[in-house]
Amino acid sequence: MAVNSIGSGAPVMNSYMYQYRNGKGKGMGDIMKQLSPEQRQEIRTSLQSIPEDTRKDIVNQIKQLDYSSLTSDELYNSIMEIINNYSAPVATTATGISITA
Repeated sequence: MAVNSIGSGAPVMNSYMYQYRNGKGKGMGDIMKQLSPEQRQEIRTSLQSIPEDTRKDIVNQIKQLDYSSLTSDELYNSIMEIINNYSAPVATTATGISITA
C-alpha cells in the first residue's frame, strides 16, 4: 500500500486506496481472483499479444464488468469476449468495407 506522511507522521492513503476501500474502485486482481488458475493464465497470455494502448482499453472495459453476479465461467467468457472483440482480425474486401471475424 502506498502511503504518504504528513507533518504529524500520520499515514495518508493515496486516492486509489481510498477509492478501493470505499467500494468505488476495483482492480484486475480482484476480478482475476474470481477465476481458476487456468482461466487467469489464458487471459494473461491473450493480453500479452495485444499492443499496450489497446490492452489498457481492454483492461478498463474489463474493470467495468459487474462480476458479483457472475460465475467464474461466465466472467471468463465475458472477459474473453472483450479481448476477442479488440483483437479480431480485420479484412478489407475489394469494395473497401471492413469485416471483422
